[in-house]
Amino acid sequence: MYAMISSFIRQRGRAIGLAALIGALAVLAASPGAAGAQSDPLAVDTPADLQATPRVNAVSLRWTPPAGAQYHLAACLPNYSVSDASARFQPVGAAGSAAISGLEAGTQYQCAVIAGRWSGLGDDYGAQWSSWSNWATATPIAGGVAADRAALAALYNSADGANWGNNDNWLSDAPLGDWYGVETDDSGRIARLYLKDGLNGTIPPELGNLANLNHLDLHSNQLNGTIPPELGNLANLHGLDLGRNQLSGAIPAELGSLTNLTKLDLGGNRLNGTIPPALGNLVNLYELSLSGNRLTGCVPAAWRDVAQRAVGRNDLRELGLPFCE
Repeated sequence: MYAMISSFIRQRGRAIGLAALIGALAVLAASPGAAGAQSDPLAVDTPADLQATPRVNAVSLRWTPPAGAQYHLAACLPNYSVSDASARFQPVGAAGSAAISGLEAGTQYQCAVIAGRWSGLGDDYGAQWSSWSNWATATPIAGGVAADRAALAALYNSADGANWGNNDNWLSDAPLGDWYGVETDDSGRIARLYLKDGLNGTIPPELGNLANLNHLDLHSNQLNGTIPPELGNLANLHGLDLGRNQLSGAIPAELGSLTNLTKLDLGGNRLNGTIPPALGNLVNLYELSLSGNRLTGCVPAAWRDVAQRAVGRNDLRELGLPFCE
């Protein structure tokens, strides 16, 4: 199905809008040759609460998946129109998030998500589609120091920067390395962020744009809300310390992408739910703290080695949870 949609877009010689895309999906799902096609193309509810966040040459999308959805198709269109190769589509599973990459910085994109499920025969042509979600608009940002500066501005605004114990040079034109709590590398990009001065508010998803960041330490503040899954984009991160805050919700599975991580501290928050199996990918951990939350389920089996290697530097026993079999 996804290949047919992409082919449809490429074969058009002129720009088309979202309405044409919806029409194309409806035709494909209900065509006479479609095995198991249903008379009701809207049997799947519409994805809700779509939110778009700008990233470096990309847009992160989050939404509430409808019950019964087996997969999603996310689309980002520049200026409500699509020409050859200008649309970006991303097939997504049942989860409610996606990252649409390869976008042009400074160009406004309108994004939407459609949900689907098989008709019961396991055949693409028998797919049932929902209607498209609401529009969500975002403008990707350019990489480099400008992106880092924008990410820090987002943190300042979302975490009550005006009332920090020390906010020297924040939001000024000074080099980022002169901002309190910020260390930069030789290229002027942010390498380390260490702030323990009364941050009160939420962690913005824009921190996921700090491509050169290797340590993020926001320990012992009053941060609340959820952990942004965008932090899973920080491929160079070696240390993530968000302990002793008031963070709630589930641990994002996206953190399992941080395979260079040697320290993970999420202890002393209000996190709940199970430990995502994807966190078992963090096999290089030497320090691990998760206690003081409301976690359930089991501990990823891959962490047996972590428990033995990091004796005295992990609190897995305090969780009172068995290892997953």
